[in-house]
Amino acid sequence: MNKLNTTFLSFCTLFLVMGCTPKIETKAYPVFLDPSIDITDRSNDNFETSDIALSKQMDLLWTENNSFKVSLFDSELDAQSRKLGIVNNCTSMIELYSAGYEPQASYGVYRSLYIQCKLIDVAKSLRSSDTSYLSDFKLDFDSIKNLPKNMAFIVATSQYNRILNDPKIKTLNDASKIIEVSEDEHGQVFAEDDSDGLQYMSILAKGDVNNDNIEDIVIKVVNAVKQGSYTASHLYVLTKTKSEGDWILLADE
Repeated sequence: MNKLNTTFLSFCTLFLVMGCTPKIETKAYPVFLDPSIDITDRSNDNFETSDIALSKQMDLLWTENNSFKVSLFDSELDAQSRKLGIVNNCTSMIELYSAGYEPQASYGVYRSLYIQCKLIDVAKSLRSSDTSYLSDFKLDFDSIKNLPKNMAFIVATSQYNRILNDPKIKTLNDASKIIEVSEDEHGQVFAEDDSDGLQYMSILAKGDVNNDNIEDIVIKVVNAVKQGSYTASHLYVLTKTKSEGDWILLADE
């Protein structure tokens, strides 16, 4: 062991009680793992090309069948008097969906397209980072159990709100016990809980979303039930600022 390493270890031993934990200094380039996005790697020297490619990917989502007449619900107004809008691209989708505009039909398709638009919107903001606590992260039984409770699949809104407000419940497994996890050939993971809920999880991208120079991760989750037709898509942006630290939820769509 050289003198530099010996000095560093002595320093950490002396100040262990103060939390001397060396950063993981890994140059982490944004990586896109979702097959619907035709990009496998982004770094500082090809941002412009990648942004153009992502914008084209946005355009490809939209056909005549994927255009929606939407309205802003107001309980004091009848259907004829409500504010109307048209969603026919990702820009209008993100703006109007976020403002509460809903389609007259096909809400499931509408929601699914919104999640795809948000994914591409997030992907366009990804940058490389000098520090990562997620370089070895993968979706398996142990890691899924420890994901934040916000990602739990709870059908009843009142129960979900109770879980979010309970400080004793911290992880997905605290909220909904995971009993089995499996993976398909495309890398999509299936997590089953003890209430017959199913969660289809995919890591879509990694990169720095919030410009703090620490790598973040983008996960898509589709919730379903074993016996039923219910499905709902969600997008989560997560990060860690310590190797063994708690998950930090940056975005929940």
